[in-house]
Amino acid sequence: MYVSNRPEDGALNRQSFALLVMLAVLGMSRAAIAVTNAVDASICDAEWTDVEALPNFADRYSRWQALAPKCAKTGMYEARLAALQTLLGRYDDAKKTVGVGLALNTPYKKHLLSTMAGIALNQGQLADAQKQYRALIASYPDYFDGYCGMGSIMLIERKFSQAVRYLNEAAQREQVPIIYRQLTIAYHQLHQNQQAVDAFDKAYRLNPHIVRDKDATHAAARALMFLGNYRAADGAVKLLLEANPAAGADPEIQQSQRIIREELQKATQK
Repeated sequence: MYVSNRPEDGALNRQSFALLVMLAVLGMSRAAIAVTNAVDASICDAEWTDVEALPNFADRYSRWQALAPKCAKTGMYEARLAALQTLLGRYDDAKKTVGVGLALNTPYKKHLLSTMAGIALNQGQLADAQKQYRALIASYPDYFDGYCGMGSIMLIERKFSQAVRYLNEAAQREQVPIIYRQLTIAYHQLHQNQQAVDAFDKAYRLNPHIVRDKDATHAAARALMFLGNYRAADGAVKLLLEANPAAGADPEIQQSQRIIREELQKATQK
């Protein structure tokens, strides 16, 4: 049986969860964008596709900022600009940008409020972030991100059952990879390993690049190990290392690889 040596699972990293919450804001659905009344919003969404392809946040920020003459004052532009500023640690600038966006009174108010909550989360202000996400849920009960944000906070606080409850509420409202990424980890922590595998499968179907995510992919691999499916676990680890070779330096992943090899060798000797 696989046993982790780590009392506090490495997947429960506050910074990584906070970054992912901000990335969800950056990747707000095309359907949401389509309802905006701003004339240039759809054009700027097309431009955003090019921005997303850039390799790092600094480049994305520079390119998106340069689009201000075309895209500013749409609400969508300000929400994404503030999210990028947050990812770069420019929290005061991000708050100012959110304020500018809110003053525009566009259909993107909920996205801007979500961004503001994400700023608090990235700063480690969990109580403030939780208060803002709860307010977001109260004001926009059909919007997924309030529930997703609360689920992420519950993960950070190791309240896994509550995390699952909030994340499943989010999943009922929107199908985005981060929800199932977080569910993979929460279910694995609860030893609900088949549910963890199913959640990871849904995340992969939404975004195959999830295999680059060390925490989520390794959680799925470990869930498969607990289920006794070592061949599938081996495949998951190999996908991770192919997409993210640096993950191979993690002692936990090395331990998983050793156990998988041993179990597969035992199976061939029977």
